[in-house]
Amino acid sequence: MSKTTKNIAGDFFLHIHIAQYLERVVWSVSEVIHPNWFFFWNPEPGAVISCGSQQFEALPDHAYLIPPYTTISGSSEKPFSHLYAHFETSEPFTNVDRKIYQLDPAPARKFYRERFTLNNPRKMLYWRIMLMEYLAMLPDDALNKKNSYQDDRICRMLEALSGNWQHIPDNRVLAQRAGMSVNNFYRHFREMLGISPQRYLTSMRLTGARNLLINESSSIEDIAIICGFSDRYSFSKSFKQYFGIAPGAFRNNERSKSVTARSSQNIKSATDE
Repeated sequence: MSKTTKNIAGDFFLHIHIAQYLERVVWSVSEVIHPNWFFFWNPEPGAVISCGSQQFEALPDHAYLIPPYTTISGSSEKPFSHLYAHFETSEPFTNVDRKIYQLDPAPARKFYRERFTLNNPRKMLYWRIMLMEYLAMLPDDALNKKNSYQDDRICRMLEALSGNWQHIPDNRVLAQRAGMSVNNFYRHFREMLGISPQRYLTSMRLTGARNLLINESSSIEDIAIICGFSDRYSFSKSFKQYFGIAPGAFRNNERSKSVTARSSQNIKSATDE
């Protein structure tokens, strides 16, 4: 094995931010963007996803992998089931051509049928294995790509925002920090990401809110305020449009999974005794 191969294997990491299955999702989103990888497979039809000139009916015949900072839109005529994950990873998957990759559904189907009911940490291990399988399916010519337009000032700004999403200033302050006029900042930002700064910042707030719903016990009202929304109603409306499920239902789904996992573990322990 070459020295280069050893280094790549040794430095590679894959961190999952969220990985779950939702039974009833509705999409009605336009120009949303995630700072991390987005993988999904829908066991049943009902959704359409697009990116630029790409448009796919998300059928069970394909799984989908979408690189970070890719602007996508989604819609659905009826609720659909949704197996998905948001994750980040390292080289050589940090500069990938921004588009929707339509891939073989076999690993996702196998995971859904045989491994999704496993308890953690075994289930999370299989999540990681499956996601790495999908990264390995990406075509060689998609890797290590510089996007058609990339501005280092905007890249530094995005990196700073990713760690401080709860205190995001307005365009004027962001432009000053980037050393640009407001008009130039807006134009360069949209040219690079295909989305306005404010729409991107809304995406950041909603992603942060999702993580708080999973990891914190704060009320939905408090989370709405923490994430920069005027009230619970406007937060809930934005959250459902973005993720396809209301924040209360999302949190209940997470809690029910935890209860199920603990119950299964207790039953196993009692059986072992």
